[in-house]
Amino acid sequence: MKIKRLLSLAMLCVAWVGSAWADTTLLTEANGWQKVTDLSTLTLSDYYFAFVDNDKDLMLSFEEAPSQSTDPSFCTMVYRTGARAELKHTMLWILEENPSTSGAHLIKSAYYNDKFLQTEDQAAWYCRTHNNGGGTGYSWGAWKFTYADSKWSIENVTFSGNFVGPWGDAAFQNGMQVAGNKTGSNVGYFQIYAILRTTADGWQANASKDNPADITFKITNPRAVSNANGWTAAGTNSSFGRNGGTGTFTGLAGFFEPSNWWASNYNITVTQTINDLPAGKYKVRAAGQNSSGNTLTLDCGGEAFTYQATETSNGKIDKTGAVVAAGSGVAGWEWGEAYHTLSATG
Repeated sequence: MKIKRLLSLAMLCVAWVGSAWADTTLLTEANGWQKVTDLSTLTLSDYYFAFVDNDKDLMLSFEEAPSQSTDPSFCTMVYRTGARAELKHTMLWILEENPSTSGAHLIKSAYYNDKFLQTEDQAAWYCRTHNNGGGTGYSWGAWKFTYADSKWSIENVTFSGNFVGPWGDAAFQNGMQVAGNKTGSNVGYFQIYAILRTTADGWQANASKDNPADITFKITNPRAVSNANGWTAAGTNSSFGRNGGTGTFTGLAGFFEPSNWWASNYNITVTQTINDLPAGKYKVRAAGQNSSGNTLTLDCGGEAFTYQATETSNGKIDKTGAVVAAGSGVAGWEWGEAYHTLSATG
């Protein structure tokens, strides 16, 4: 009988350089932000934007969309507890004038900016990305921003009268995905803030140990959602393949992995080189899953963290490491963290 020796990978990288800000409030002028009441007064290409729920400490973040589709290429806006958006690029958004619809905008994530949110129908799930980057599908990416009563709404132009709001009716809570067909009391309202891209891209000047910058965006294809681009795998049977191919995998959905069916243990090393990082302190975090009793090792700049897979860590975890589903025979999900101080000379 062959045993599947499985290694799956998800990466997170945070860093801090310099000292902390005196204040810890969010999206302040001191941190480079300005409140927006009229988009037409801004040169959109100069700014990133943050969308803050009008009534709650929630912001819109760009994340995978399990309620939208099991296809990991679908991503959407997700309500998340407020954060220093200039240090967390999933909460930074790009707005562009829609070339096919006057007065409408395209919405892209600053984190993965090759696709825009589409709106090809008024059904709940049509507020997502999917194979619509480049110069195609502009009519699907038509969103109208309206400022009234001191707050913004985001309307589905293709199917007017439908707005962005939480997936679960009236469920304005952390982790709730958005839908593009909300009406009445379920419409989401927002405050919009803008920051110069030059300021946000200078994250190293703003980061501190207490407010580290999430620079996962520096990793090419950090989630390995659709392919292994950016990653090099070496070792026995080191090719990448989609997880869950046998229907038994219940780990981090959407991640690719260097894995294969093999009758004995084997070693695989997955690497990526990241250039142009400033001097500072870094934490790299990776999720891995392996057959029970085997080991995983994360190495960052020569500092290695090794852990052994166990039956107690089976089931499904989200990208923060929280257990979100009970185990069903899949063993060994663990997180590892490695710390590294990068000198000015690398």
